[in-house]
Amino acid sequence: VKNKQYPQSGRLRVNMGNIYFKQGKFPSAIKMYRMALDQIGNTGKELRFKIMRNIGNAFVRMGNYQDAIMSYEAIMEGRPDFQSGFNLVVCYFALGDKERMKKGFAKLLSIREPGMENSNEEEENGNETDDEEENMEDDELKRVQKEKKAQAKHLIVQAAKLIAPKIEKTFVEGFDYVIETLRATDSYTDIASDMEISKAVYFLKHKKPKEAKETLLAFEKKDQKLHDSTTMSRAYTNVCFIYFLEGDMKNADQYGTLAIKSDRYNAKALVNKGNCEMRKGQLAEEKE
Repeated sequence: VKNKQYPQSGRLRVNMGNIYFKQGKFPSAIKMYRMALDQIGNTGKELRFKIMRNIGNAFVRMGNYQDAIMSYEAIMEGRPDFQSGFNLVVCYFALGDKERMKKGFAKLLSIREPGMENSNEEEENGNETDDEEENMEDDELKRVQKEKKAQAKHLIVQAAKLIAPKIEKTFVEGFDYVIETLRATDSYTDIASDMEISKAVYFLKHKKPKEAKETLLAFEKKDQKLHDSTTMSRAYTNVCFIYFLEGDMKNADQYGTLAIKSDRYNAKALVNKGNCEMRKGQLAEEKE
């Protein structure tokens, strides 16, 4: 790397930075990454943004969130990606900055990575071809796009769950803000449904079963097109569990059945239904 004529010295410094990072020597890692940025120049933009993300990650490990934010914000301005967007939201959360948490979450939702929009269109319209080799290439491409989409949704869900209890005066207002923000998008309305269930679970954690039940029962009253069958099954499963804990076996059994009808592969719904049947048998024995 001391040979200034060697064209790959910048990449070698990236590797050295990665080694320091693995060893937990974060200041040395940052030094190597920055030297690599100086040597790579502006031609390898994609590599530059990857290095900047590594710098941000190193600052996070050191607890230096402000400097990490500077790295992640630069990435989100130049070449936004979901991992950097999520990391940025986490840094805002660590500093307790409510307004920047909201802005960071909105920025996360606005990311459109290459290929993801095409995968949505192909899922809706289909893409038939007679060429077997072309089919195999399309299948591999679709698999990669599907994995990227799943990873993006996972990061959005985690970010939403992280900030919802903290961005408003009450956690209820925070969850409502996140849910409405997700509903306003074209791509993430399904995550809004997940967040409604998370809101109910948060009520349960705070020993408010009545509010949790009301939140979950609201799924039945809303437009069914807003929720897929898997989401409805999860909602019914939680309602069943609450009724079971309250000793209301009639309603527990009813919602246990609805949960299985919505998604017969829902393992938790099957367990709940089994518990209901077992409890019904015990009650019958007690009556005898």
